[in-house]
Amino acid sequence: DRRNLCGERTAGRIRTEAFPYPISTFRSGSENKRDSIPGKKNADHVIGGFFRDFTGGQRMKHLDVKQIEEIIPHRHPFLLVDYIEDYEPGEFAVGYKCVTFREDFFRGHFPQEPVMPGVLMVEALAQVGAVAILSLEDMKGKTAYFGGINKCKFRRKVAPGDKLRLETKIIRRKGPVGIGSAVASVDGEVAVEAELTFMIG
Repeated sequence: DRRNLCGERTAGRIRTEAFPYPISTFRSGSENKRDSIPGKKNADHVIGGFFRDFTGGQRMKHLDVKQIEEIIPHRHPFLLVDYIEDYEPGEFAVGYKCVTFREDFFRGHFPQEPVMPGVLMVEALAQVGAVAILSLEDMKGKTAYFGGINKCKFRRKVAPGDKLRLETKIIRRKGPVGIGSAVASVDGEVAVEAELTFMIG
């Protein structure tokens, strides 16, 4: 009975909270277009193409916080990923941050209305991308540094009690430099999206 840090069972289950319909409903063309939420940007419209079809029985790869610490050098209080739901070395990673009132940054941002700083959401996405890159055999033991942040847009606030889904796909890599396309969402609604340039050192 394996549970993640949010207290949910994860082993043997395909998680689809960010997508209220099965992943297998995504098709090319217009035959299976999904209605968007009026006035909101749905996460599936941004990152639906990131996913493999898990319905074929392929087991997802989970990482708990201790296993994450074996891959990336970040530690509390700046480790912003609680667990990895699935990843493929050098290709993508999907993780979660369970946002609670205990976060240190809420003491000053802002006491009257706790909001997770946007820059920390981008940092969390970068850490998930680092899991994807640094889990490659030839990258183990190295550090991923920011090289740039492009096309960054913040679309909703993230507050205590939210479970932030973090998805980063490596779209380009040449030697120690690469780019990840990243999206953070809550309940399928995009909170932030960006292209992150990284350098491995």
